[in-house]
Amino acid sequence: MRSVLTFFEYVPDRARAASVFEEFGKRMLQLGDLSLDPDEPREVLKPLNFAPTPSSIARSLFAEEVIDAHLDALARLQQPDGGWPITYFVWTPATELEGRSWRTIEALCILRSYGRLGN
Repeated sequence: MRSVLTFFEYVPDRARAASVFEEFGKRMLQLGDLSLDPDEPREVLKPLNFAPTPSSIARSLFAEEVIDAHLDALARLQQPDGGWPITYFVWTPATELEGRSWRTIEALCILRSYGRLGN
């Protein structure tokens, strides 16, 4: 899914991308793996997976209140040591360490892009 979204973000023919994405976006929202619940504990996709920045092509698919709720939930997940937990099955300690580092950077980038981090 992310590679398709990346394609839509950067394809040179912006008008065509926008028109095709309109239909694609509707279908994407019907997937069973997308949850609009910011506190969903299961391993699912959420709006910020599709719209990690305000300028993301998929941002228009989600109401402002939905994005705000997911940003609030993301900020609440920050751990006392400053990092973020991973949200997928940990099958080895190495996976958790590597994944947590990646998740922390991703969370900080998302929060910064939406203006949720101080200067």
